[in-house]
Amino acid sequence: MHQLNRRTPTTNGEALYQYFTKSEVVRRCLVQLGSLSKYDLVVEPSAGNGTFLEAIEHENKIGLDIDPQHNSVIQADWFAYEIPDECARVLVVGNPPYGQYHKLSSAFIRRALSFENVCTIAFILPNVYRKHTRQRIIPQNWRIASILDLGRNCFTLDGKDHHVPTSFFVLDRSEGLDLRVRVPPIITGTRDFDFGTAKDFDVFVFGASPKRIITDPKPNNRGHYLKAKVPVAMLVERIRNVDWKGNSCAKGGVYWLTKHEFVEQYEKRYTPH
Repeated sequence: MHQLNRRTPTTNGEALYQYFTKSEVVRRCLVQLGSLSKYDLVVEPSAGNGTFLEAIEHENKIGLDIDPQHNSVIQADWFAYEIPDECARVLVVGNPPYGQYHKLSSAFIRRALSFENVCTIAFILPNVYRKHTRQRIIPQNWRIASILDLGRNCFTLDGKDHHVPTSFFVLDRSEGLDLRVRVPPIITGTRDFDFGTAKDFDVFVFGASPKRIITDPKPNNRGHYLKAKVPVAMLVERIRNVDWKGNSCAKGGVYWLTKHEFVEQYEKRYTPH
């Protein structure tokens, strides 16, 4: 099992919990990479209790962690560690901590990208990284080579099965098919509504909870202003009848919906096939 998030205090007083990746999930991830012989070095930057590290078949591998829980894991900070220049081809692999709003997982990716000799990054990441907004972190000279959906209950929390919607993303600098989502076209609305403005709208829909619809949003509310093209009551009912559960964040709740995703889900429900 591999540490996903530490149980440590955060600045807002909340705690991050320890999820561990099951060993069979680690094996499934590593199968996606094939032979590791093409790499001079394999680095696991958040090695935790060493499950990923132990499963890696390579004579030159290193596991780092600021709070190691295995004798083979070196106590070191990924953000201070320097990959040796003499290693020409380096694989960075593992399951980085996610952090609030996935800021920490993004920082782990950026750190790996900063090394000239890192040619492959293979991380277990929340499924929000399937969104084009999250994939902007990937430079144009890199590609998403593969994405493996890990399914349900791949982790344990306090010894019990725990579900976190995640996938194993393999990023590299090689040529080939790039699985990143292309920037969607500009969306203005549907046959039932157009997107409005704070000064011209009928209803406001929360981006993280689409069934929550109000007419008096506060300045700090995050969501979408809608201008109805059908009776407002009909539009509200239609929005609430859409099954929005297909979009989930790392904690299993509904994640923020962009305009494109909001329209896509709405159209899927009401466009005849």
